[in-house]
Amino acid sequence: MTELDSGSIRRKLQGLYARHAAKDLPERPFRRALTEYSYRLYRAVAREALKPGETLLHEHHIMQSHMWWSQSFLKDPNQELISLFLTDRRLLRIRSLMVPGRPISCDAADETTVDSLYLDRMRGLRVHRQIRTGEVLVGAVMAGGAFVFQAWLEITGPVLMGLGALGALHGLLWPMRWVEVEASTAPPPQGPMRIYASRRKSGRTLIRLLRERIRPAT
Repeated sequence: MTELDSGSIRRKLQGLYARHAAKDLPERPFRRALTEYSYRLYRAVAREALKPGETLLHEHHIMQSHMWWSQSFLKDPNQELISLFLTDRRLLRIRSLMVPGRPISCDAADETTVDSLYLDRMRGLRVHRQIRTGEVLVGAVMAGGAFVFQAWLEITGPVLMGLGALGALHGLLWPMRWVEVEASTAPPPQGPMRIYASRRKSGRTLIRLLRERIRPAT
């Protein structure tokens, strides 16, 4: 596959949205092509950020949803795409805010930031776990509401209570897990390097490669 530069991929993404808006591209092929070219755009931006002689070794992508209280619940939440690229010298991070309805551009228009942490400035990896508070609250509210209005919800009430209880238990018993790359100096400007979705294959591979390259403190 020919590697395009970031400008060419941005034009490809704009063309996809134009074809989709004109009903010339069905939803499923549109989503598939959108995902492919979005990742290719991040890969191109990462390549353009490399120093002479620097080589990409591995990549790991995650997407997080952000729902703000000022945002309507009827609208799709904004999503943050975080791409981590391991090179033979450093860990490169690209973060962008994906707004529904507009093509991702991986530049100032979607608040893209690029930072990195060099391998010789890494001290180690630390695993963090956190209860999924939002999931617990949503499950508790669902179960509580179904219990309060069970007289009017004779059929759906027990189902909602069960689903709410299961959701709350999932948030309590299956905490969110991430791995933080500890720096021996000040962390990058955008905060510590964190590897989310660390149980995925690409995340596990990234953690293994980092452990092989981080020099133990002497």
